[in-house]
Amino acid sequence: MQAIKGFYKHDGSITLSQSVGDYTGEIVVVFPKKTKPKYTVADLMGCMKGQGWIADDFNEPIEEMAEYM
Repeated sequence: MQAIKGFYKHDGSITLSQSVGDYTGEIVVVFPKKTKPKYTVADLMGCMKGQGWIADDFNEPIEEMAEYM
């Protein structure tokens, strides 16, 4: 048995990624099972709410950078 990757198109055609030489035999096409994602985008929206903060002096000049400003 030899495994070769390929691409199946909706028109029923299959394009193999490499040559199989003079091999003749049966072909079995296996489609991977579609699984639902563990989390959806809606689940992740706002998941970090209240977890961060910004210092009161965030926009104040930094003393170490004074010579560059």
